[in-house]
Amino acid sequence: MNQAKTEASITLRRATSDDMMLYFEWANDPDVRKNSFSQEPIPLEAHKDWFTRKLNDTNAVLYVLEVDGVPAGQIRFDLKNDEAEIGFSIAQQFRGKGLGSDILRYSCAALWRDKGTFLLICGAVKTENTASNRAFERAGFTTSPTSTESITYYIIRYE
Repeated sequence: MNQAKTEASITLRRATSDDMMLYFEWANDPDVRKNSFSQEPIPLEAHKDWFTRKLNDTNAVLYVLEVDGVPAGQIRFDLKNDEAEIGFSIAQQFRGKGLGSDILRYSCAALWRDKGTFLLICGAVKTENTASNRAFERAGFTTSPTSTESITYYIIRYE
């Protein structure tokens, strides 16, 4: 494990309206766009509408991962019935430090604490996105190859 990471204070908090531009910058990062199923850049006005809608949606939960008080990544859960679907990214300057698996573990625990009725959490990842695939595996998710282009990861909370 990276020594700098073990000495860092890693926290998770709910996203607020103040995080709108942060999410916008992260969403339009070239590597994030390349690894997304929809690769087109996101226009600011469309992002503003989406972000406001998600913050006010009772079926969406958005978190920000911070390292020593600095925003390092985001994760979104879209909730439907007893399932939660994940979308996440790590800020460019924090990649390669194992934070992908951290944000998955911490946010799943927070989601189960905050919205305990959701038992199944899943996320789809492009096959060639090795960093996200590794993060899901390290966080304890089980794989289910969806196609040659993507892999679905899932984790179940047993009560």
